[in-house]
Amino acid sequence: MSQMQNGGNNMMYTGLTVSHYNGVIDFKSLSKNRPAFIIAKASEHDALKDAYYRDNASRSLEYGIPFGAYHFWRSKSGLSQADNFLSMVKPTKIFTYWLDYEIKSASPYDEVTQMIVFIHKVYEQVGLLPCFYTNRNFGANLRKAGIERLVSLPLAIAEYNWMFPKPVYPWLSWVMYQVCDNQSVPGLPSSAEIVYSYHSPDQINTLCTDVSRMV
Repeated sequence: MSQMQNGGNNMMYTGLTVSHYNGVIDFKSLSKNRPAFIIAKASEHDALKDAYYRDNASRSLEYGIPFGAYHFWRSKSGLSQADNFLSMVKPTKIFTYWLDYEIKSASPYDEVTQMIVFIHKVYEQVGLLPCFYTNRNFGANLRKAGIERLVSLPLAIAEYNWMFPKPVYPWLSWVMYQVCDNQSVPGLPSSAEIVYSYHSPDQINTLCTDVSRMV
């Protein structure tokens, strides 16, 4: 699973996103078809914590699988959401994290402002900028909120088919894209969400530690 050839000379890295919905992962079975990375849900809103996150983190690193996290954003204080996320990720070693935006209605201008508060607080504690995760429909709901203020961040896009995805406005390219294809993966009790990238985990980490991308 970890790598497959693109039609050209670029290498495509294949990873997974997981959460409590996947249950207890059998990492011994998973490691036989080793993903290039795992990105696991850590937190949501200002109090929800994923009960499987810490076990997923420790087991991924035990098996040498680069590990990342994501926070599921809700319309709330950026500071309180950052505190919730940090309470989960600070004890773990992550190469990247996603700020996951999936709100179905138009967001006010303050939404992006609160995201920036979140981003700065997390950067102060763990030295990482996020990949901003959304799809084109959700991203359109941030137009009036000033989504352009986030464009320096790497983009992770949700694309629910196998076609080469177009980026979310105003980004010109993406770094990772996720396919929700209900694929069966040995070691996962439930169907998997696959993530593809032309960047290795080390290259993604370099993008997320580049302070010139700060919003």
